[in-house]
Amino acid sequence: MGKIKLLLNVGTCFSATSPFHYTVSWDHKCVYTGHSKEHQYLYHMMEGKKRLKGEAKTPKRHIKEFQGKPDILTNRSEYIVGKWTKEQEDEFFITPLSIDKYISYYKRHWENSKHDYEWVGDFSNQNALLSIPFMQTIRDQLLEHFDIKVTMQFRDPIRRLFSVANKVVKNGEYPNITPIQVMYKWLSGRFEPNAYYSSIYRRHAHIWGAENVKAIIMEEFWNPETQEEGLLELSDFLGYNFTKVHENVYYPDMGSNPPKYDYLSDQWASDKVDITEEQYKTCARLMKSVYAEFEKTFGYIPTEWGQ
Repeated sequence: MGKIKLLLNVGTCFSATSPFHYTVSWDHKCVYTGHSKEHQYLYHMMEGKKRLKGEAKTPKRHIKEFQGKPDILTNRSEYIVGKWTKEQEDEFFITPLSIDKYISYYKRHWENSKHDYEWVGDFSNQNALLSIPFMQTIRDQLLEHFDIKVTMQFRDPIRRLFSVANKVVKNGEYPNITPIQVMYKWLSGRFEPNAYYSSIYRRHAHIWGAENVKAIIMEEFWNPETQEEGLLELSDFLGYNFTKVHENVYYPDMGSNPPKYDYLSDQWASDKVDITEEQYKTCARLMKSVYAEFEKTFGYIPTEWGQ
């Protein structure tokens, strides 16, 4: 038997990572992700945190997921209920972090799901921010046990960041300020870390090999005119026959009046106000370096970006 196949989907947030998760883990039984879509285990390790529970008021936060998720992708899954003891869950979610526990966690999920799934996966968005030095410290141990591939989703940088700005305003992180004012504040200095698409791609390609890393442009993957090509490329990359994509609130972009698809409240609850054409143009001038770096890395700018 060969190594277990482990997919790291590394974000970026607000780029339809949830619809992509549903595409590969629910609509198709390709990648099984365990107790939750994302636990941020590796990111917490990199940040020097001792335990996952240090981030939450309750240790169970990391395996609950909000209720708007299908059971198969939560701790209510048939691959977990009756197959994991509380002690086994606590070993991963509560006790001190280690790469050995991370490896054991996915090995256990593989044993419970391998009759139905071909991959196990970690869909923690914060993995987009893992540094080269940190990944170098864990790479060899992971590759002893897993064949690793990496996927990432990129959405028009301005529209993605505007969704982030909507969320932080909604959460009260910037009192008495509008989402576009938050955007201008961010764009006057160093951008939000997920905005640096080229850097995210290059770091992971450096560690895992460019042949094992795939950037998925959200607008291309969900556009009916390019969708078939995107599915064929993903099928070839993961060695699995993908035939459809899951519904995606962010495509086509409908701003503050989105369709309310089931299990995608994290998307349709994000944007409360819309960006105007003039505001978009201002942001485009401020973010031109991001687009230029993308073109330098990938050789083109996606057609639907900048519209």
